[in-house]
Amino acid sequence: MSRTFTEVEPIIDDILEKNRSKWKLNAVKHTDFDDVKQEIKLHIYQKFDKWNQERDFDPWCSTVIRNQIQNKKRNLWRNHEKPCADCYFNKGMGMCAFTSSGSQDAECEDFKHWEMKKKNAYELKMAGSIERDDGESLYSANQEVDIDGFIDRLDQILKNELKKDMIDRVTYKIFYYTWVEKLPDDKIAQKMGYKSNEKNRDAGYRSLANHRKIVQKLAKELLEIEEYNFL
Repeated sequence: MSRTFTEVEPIIDDILEKNRSKWKLNAVKHTDFDDVKQEIKLHIYQKFDKWNQERDFDPWCSTVIRNQIQNKKRNLWRNHEKPCADCYFNKGMGMCAFTSSGSQDAECEDFKHWEMKKKNAYELKMAGSIERDDGESLYSANQEVDIDGFIDRLDQILKNELKKDMIDRVTYKIFYYTWVEKLPDDKIAQKMGYKSNEKNRDAGYRSLANHRKIVQKLAKELLEIEEYNFL
């Protein structure tokens, strides 16, 4: 016999409550969990006919809830974030392959528009919203971040990973040329011996991007431990 939404509603409530602390929605002060909960339950109600009742309800419900939470978190934080996040030229940690300075700045029209229209709102959100459960701030937009010190710590981690054969020497070299020596991509490609057979593509662009993703993954893990968020 088919189950009704009312019959499974307690299961939905239980899944939401059990995972409430993991989602850290209270990091954004103007976000009320009860409001989010009702919105998600409404979404499940509207999609309820999509559930194949020959299968368990819990896994299906958990997947729907997880997707909804991820969508809401992305929307909350991406309304005002820098356009650099998904940009091809983003080299991470405030560096850019497009601008002549090598930094993310107003030479880029998208960045310039963000700086003029959205930067203040983003910094206010970051400064006033990100807190631990005990009320202590994790990060403030006005906080001084020792990027050089962070790069030094990351350098040591990568050297250790290199010794343990967890990363290869090419990855470390690209890290060093990119973030320590701060060389432009064409110089890095020259040092690495990369050549391009693709029209309108810089030499080694794909390889540089792939190795930088490895470094950025390690950097993000370190940042989570340090409780900073400036990538």
